[in-house]
Amino acid sequence: MREKTIVLKFGSSVLRSAGDLHVAIDEIYRHWRLGFRVLVVVSAFESVTDELIAEVADVLGAGCPEATAAYVATGEQRTAALMLGSLQKSGIPSRMIDPSEIGFIAEGLLSESTPVRVEVAALDQLWNAYPVLVLPGFYGIDLEGRTALFGRGGSDLSALFLAAALGAECRLAKDVMGVYDADPASSTLAHRFSALSWERAIQVAGPLIQSKALRYAQAQALIFGVGRPNEAACTTVGASQDEWAANAKSIATLKHRALWLWRRGPWRVRNGTALP
Repeated sequence: MREKTIVLKFGSSVLRSAGDLHVAIDEIYRHWRLGFRVLVVVSAFESVTDELIAEVADVLGAGCPEATAAYVATGEQRTAALMLGSLQKSGIPSRMIDPSEIGFIAEGLLSESTPVRVEVAALDQLWNAYPVLVLPGFYGIDLEGRTALFGRGGSDLSALFLAAALGAECRLAKDVMGVYDADPASSTLAHRFSALSWERAIQVAGPLIQSKALRYAQAQALIFGVGRPNEAACTTVGASQDEWAANAKSIATLKHRALWLWRRGPWRVRNGTALP
């Protein structure tokens, strides 16, 4: 029987800089203490990918896709290295791995490829020594050993592909409590889903989750969670039907109603006399 395994993905909305690593460490530590084998997939820090694309374009132009992909992927590698160091400083046994070590193969254009396979046995062997593995997301390697990027938001695809291959749980850590029907940063009327069908997820979750990753998860019938690190509230994507989460006002109303009923219930009587 396979051990409990979870894939935790942290993107740039959560890890804006190295100063945010502690947020991820807390989430990873909690699952490690619960006995999970953890695969941590990370994106580059905020704005780093754009900076790297601009830098390589300034030097090489658009005619060197192999060099461009290899250069842009260093953003994820830097985040992964700092994540590894932070985990080890926190006393969490961990190891950084590279896509080439686990045969994480991709096909297609080097700037917009799709993962097609991974050597699960290689991951199992690494987990025998280290319960927490850290992988730079966003890219794999093609059959010639070249870096192949998964497109914008590609770390989502890294995480979901690997979770499906491993038969693991998966949670995409974002800077919001889950998927909403509108951008909660710009609309006070945005309402969060507690559960989301594939059809609705593809309609409303695109800005939050890479569309290619969503469609892959749907094809694999992979159910996963989306939410903030270290919070129980999230949206479960891949449910049989959509469900709205109760908002704070609704919860407050329900609590008030419950208290009102409790104060007037039959248990508020002693020796035949109603208590105040």
